[in-house]
Amino acid sequence: SGKTHSMLGEEGDPGAQPESGLIPRVVKGVLEKAAMVNSAPKSGASTEIMVCCTYIEIYQERLVDLLVPGDEKPAHMIGPTDQLRIRSHPDLGVYVQNALEEEVSTPEEVFKLMHNGNAKRRTGAHYLNERSSRSHAIFTIK
Repeated sequence: SGKTHSMLGEEGDPGAQPESGLIPRVVKGVLEKAAMVNSAPKSGASTEIMVCCTYIEIYQERLVDLLVPGDEKPAHMIGPTDQLRIRSHPDLGVYVQNALEEEVSTPEEVFKLMHNGNAKRRTGAHYLNERSSRSHAIFTIK
């Protein structure tokens, strides 16, 4: 149906060309705006924008933090745990408590996090796709 192509564009193209997908263009736009605000001359109170990402997998009603560094399997991928919890806050909105947040400043950093997290996702094969996701994932930029 073209969902992946619409969202990501050509594989391996993290640029914001017109043919790029929605995600690369939005990521580039957000980070360019943050850089513009951060580099603007400051008068009086200083404003700085910090951009952070989280990447959570939901599999069989369990939350998995896909940003745990390296190839190590986080405890919540091995057995039951209550480390990650979905919470709601009046100012922050809905978030995952104890999820690892990575600060980013370039589109390349964002796509590296996505790539590394995707490698940890649970997949399986079926007759239409040899590497089909068996879970849902939420990549958050804030």
